Parts: sequence; C-alpha cells; structure tokens
Amino acid sequence: MLIEDYGIFSSSFAIASLSCQISLLGQSQFLLRALPRCDDHQFSAANGLVKRSYLRWLGGMVITGLAVFLCCRAWGIKFPAATVALLAAMAWADLQLHILRGRGYIFAAFSNRDIFWRLSTIGGVAYLLFSKTHVSAEVVLWWSAIGLSILTLGQTFVDRNVNIWKSLNGGEKVLDREYKLSLQYWVNAVISAGMPNVSTIVIAYVLSVKDAAIFFAALKTAQAMQFLPASMMLVAAPQLSRGLRDGDMQFVQRSIKVIAVFALSSSALILFLIAIFGKNVLSIFGSDFISGYSILIVIISGYTISALCGPTNGILSQSGNPAVMNRIFISVNLFSMACLPIAAWVAGGVGVAVIFALSVSIVHIWIRGWIKEHLGLESSILCMFRS
Repeated sequence: MLIEDYGIFSSSFAIASLSCQISLLGQSQFLLRALPRCDDHQFSAANGLVKRSYLRWLGGMVITGLAVFLCCRAWGIKFPAATVALLAAMAWADLQLHILRGRGYIFAAFSNRDIFWRLSTIGGVAYLLFSKTHVSAEVVLWWSAIGLSILTLGQTFVDRNVNIWKSLNGGEKVLDREYKLSLQYWVNAVISAGMPNVSTIVIAYVLSVKDAAIFFAALKTAQAMQFLPASMMLVAAPQLSRGLRDGDMQFVQRSIKVIAVFALSSSALILFLIAIFGKNVLSIFGSDFISGYSILIVIISGYTISALCGPTNGILSQSGNPAVMNRIFISVNLFSMACLPIAAWVAGGVGVAVIFALSVSIVHIWIRGWIKEHLGLESSILCMFRS
C-alpha cells in the first residue's frame, strides 16, 4: 500500500476493533463464564444462552454499525461500508470464539481467527509483495471481513449439540442478573480495547491518516515483540492458579521468580533488537515509516516496564480479585484517553506514544503494589533479590 492507503486502513481497522467490543455488549465474556456452568446434558440451557447472546449482539450490531457508518461518512473515511463489514466480522468471530471456549473446544476456538485467518492473510500479503501488486485499503478491508466471516460460519458447526442453528427456544437461565453481568463485562471489554485503538483514531483525526499509518505500524511492531513475555504468562497461569488455590504462597513466589528471570532476559533482548534493528523493521513498511522509530522505542519501553512488573493480571485473576484489576484499568485508561487529543496536538505521534506507554506502565505498577500490600507477594523482577 501507499502510506495514505495504509493510514486509511489503520484508521478503519482501529475503528472496527473498538466498535467490535462496543457492539458485543459484553456477550463474549458473559458466555465464557456462563457456558461452563451447563452440564454436558444441559443442551437446552446452553442453547438458550447462545440464542440470547446472539440476539443482544445483533441488536448492538445494528446500532453500532449504523453509528460507525454515519461517523465515518461525516469524518471523511472513504470506506464506511467496508469498515462496518470488518467490525461485524470481528465481533462475530469473537463471540463464536468465546462460545467454543466456554464449551471446551479450545483448539477450534482459537484456530479460526488466530491461526487460519492470520495465516491466510500473511499468505495473501506475501503474494502481493512478491508479485509487486498494489492494493487499496478498501480491498484489504473487504478481503479481511469476508475471509473471517466464512471461517466463522464454519466454526458455528463445530459443536453439534450447542450452536446458534439449534437455539430455537429460550432455555432456562443458568445465571441470574444476566443483564447486569453483561454490562460489567461490556464496560471492561471496551475500556481494555480502548487505548491502542483510540490512540490510532485520535492521531488520524487530530493529525492525519499518514501519521496514523506510522503510529499503527510502530504499535503493531511493538505488540508483536511482546510475544515472548506474553506467552510466558500464559504458560505460567496454571502454576499460579494451583498455588493460589492451595494457599501455597512460597510455591507461587518461586513460580513468579522463574517468570521474572524470563521477563528480564526477554525484555532486555527485545530492547536490544529494537535499538539496533528497529529502523530496519519499520523500513519493511516503506521508507516513510522509519520516522516512527522514536514512537516504537517509547511504546516498547512502556511494554518493558509492564513486563518487568511480572504476571500482575494473572495473579489478580487467579486469586479471585479481577474486580481490582478492572477498577485500575478503567481509572488509568479513561484518564489516559482523555489526554490523547492534547498529546497529539502538542507533540504529535510521539506525544500519543508517551501517554500510551505511561498508561501501560502505571496500570501494572499499580497492580504490583496492590499485590504486594494485600497478598504479600512480590510480582516484579525485584523478587529475584528475595531469599
């Protein structure tokens, strides 16, 4: 793509990603909690949950899609229909992923979006790259939306006992206060998805789509470089859960120390690679993107600080304190998002990157302090100096 095309794609992708969570009304997280409570023979109850969540999502999708279409038209985004199509595909894929996770189909849940869709997209990009074919933002948006929708349609048939095609009756309720729980999950999901996507949208609105393209490329590169620390957190989660369940804090602290060693070494390696090869990585997007090197350094620094705070999210979740994490996320992210337009106006993309990095860092530093005070655990790399 030309940088202007990539800027339009970046803005549309960010709008679709944020609006996806808005349209879902918290149903993905609600189903992940509710479906495991249905026994293997309670197909009617499970189908009822799926049906009600689908209906809520469809209602939210109509309202959100119309709002996004009108806002894109008013803002001047060239392809509002393609943006809405991608938003619908993303939301459907996310809802179906959580349905299958709740039913225990882990590989089938993640294979659709995280494996098949990504691999097909990489293959398509590789073909365009080697054939030196120019492609517009609209084509890529429609290509992404249609491809993901086709894969998700096939995913709805994975569970033959519980799926939307068999949800012909309401079924009994498994959890009381469905609407209240959905609202709580909705707020948390939207706030969690807010900072990365709102950052890109604000830059496109306050500055230009070209600046949004550079920021988006740097952001996605930084997120990709966080694969190693994030994967270690996922691997360690069962160990933390087992130790916290048994009340064995010494075992938990030893597990955290192993994570800390990995986090320190991987973060140091990532910072070294970015310092040496960061400009080369960004040049893959095009020569215009090299100017995003300072943005990349700032964002990577924020992610590094958060990684060095240890498995903060995992400890809070596994210890039965997700509400604490949600309050911290909401407090920090709402304030940070309010600062983004001012930062973009004063310091451009670097200013937005600073606010983004500060929000990521402060969240995990705050959670680390709470864990130390209330659970008596040192989650950060400082635990390496404990006897």
